Amino acid sequence: MFALTVALAASWLAIGGLVWLLYLVTKRHGRMLAAYQQLRDHASNLENALTTRTATSQSGIAGDADQAIEYSRTKQNDAAEDARRSGLPIRDTTLKRDGLAPGTKAPNFHLPDLNGVHHSLREFRGKRLMLVFSDPECGPCQALAPSLQAVHERRQGYDLMVLMVSRGDQSANRQKAEEKGLTFPILLQKRWEVSRQYAMFATPIGYLINERGVLSSGVAIGSDAILGLVD
Repeated sequence: MFALTVALAASWLAIGGLVWLLYLVTKRHGRMLAAYQQLRDHASNLENALTTRTATSQSGIAGDADQAIEYSRTKQNDAAEDARRSGLPIRDTTLKRDGLAPGTKAPNFHLPDLNGVHHSLREFRGKRLMLVFSDPECGPCQALAPSLQAVHERRQGYDLMVLMVSRGDQSANRQKAEEKGLTFPILLQKRWEVSRQYAMFATPIGYLINERGVLSSGVAIGSDAILGLVD
């Protein structure tokens, strides 16, 4: 009887030890996951801040993201140190920001127009496209708009069609289109969702896309370069 009692006690001690070990492992794993998630969150904040700064400097829109960048960088460093202590790998962002090369297949997208009707880039296959990224708050974009309309009127029935992807809300874009008399398709992206695919966070910029849906030009930055795509 004594031997049985000792055996049962030993069994319970062993089970208790295993439970305690599992608790310690789970607790450590939870800290590692928390550190990893914190690193990802702050890396995302830094990427967004850098995106805002790049777009601001290239489009001429007023604003400064220096404080946000510094804050995000500090938080990212703190999270990175936590991740290192937990033995987690750290990977730098590989977000491309200098445009796509000629010969690249134009990334497809699905976006609403000014009336809320959705369109995809594939719908325009078989036509040469001048794809222009714009913003109703971008001064150079608004100065470029009448020239784009002239290109559209002169070339749409022949060998070229203007397609604009704009930022901002529907009402602001519709108002600008009416003011400028724009009749070419204008599609609306949220933030920089399509700009990210085309590797350039700025306005105005443009690409020339051939009938097969392939980029026949690199990125054109600014009004002169965009209009130069059709020369």
